[in-house]
Amino acid sequence: MLLGVAIVTVMLPVIESGERSVQPKWWLVGVGLMMLVLFGVWEWWLEKRGGHPLVKLKLLALRSFSTSVLTAFCFFAGFPVVFTIANLYYQQGLHYSAFQAAPPWRL
Repeated sequence: MLLGVAIVTVMLPVIESGERSVQPKWWLVGVGLMMLVLFGVWEWWLEKRGGHPLVKLKLLALRSFSTSVLTAFCFFAGFPVVFTIANLYYQQGLHYSAFQAAPPWRL
């Protein structure tokens, strides 16, 4: 529950910033980051008491694991941007219509 609410409170202002009629509440990002810290403390406490945490924080101490998590984050955060930039280039640079700029697998 903590992780879900933290993700929503971090993402909501980012999503709202795209709409002109809504003023995003950027203070929610701080609340979401605090909830992520609270989630980490909860997971640490649960593991210390012998429970079954959702995320084993000891894994982050392994360099190979933390490097792979960071690599996967950068890849999946940047990959959709490639399609957005390509679509903008087709529509604004080459003056294609939205239908012509769409990749063939989406038609």
